[in-house]
Amino acid sequence: MKTKIILFTILFFPMFVFGQTWDYPIKPGSEEWKKFQNNQEKVEACQIPEEVLTSLPTEDLTELCLQYPLLYDVFAFDNLNRGLDKLYNDFNGIRELYRRKI
Repeated sequence: MKTKIILFTILFFPMFVFGQTWDYPIKPGSEEWKKFQNNQEKVEACQIPEEVLTSLPTEDLTELCLQYPLLYDVFAFDNLNRGLDKLYNDFNGIRELYRRKI
């Protein structure tokens, strides 16, 4: 339940934080993005490297979660809970944010 509350908050109450230290190397609309054959390739390309993930301040991690290129895929499901579960399972940034004390 806590996971769904945090994910819901991230989706619907965006925060604007400055000073982000990392950005997604491949983004929707780029030539590299267009070469992906399936969703799994996109998911893998959007993972935050482990060494970056663990060193990011929570504010920067929150901003990266809000900028996750596949964030709005949660609405592709017939049930928002399923979409949020997939987001949690697919994206290491959300899982790391959930582990942190807010």
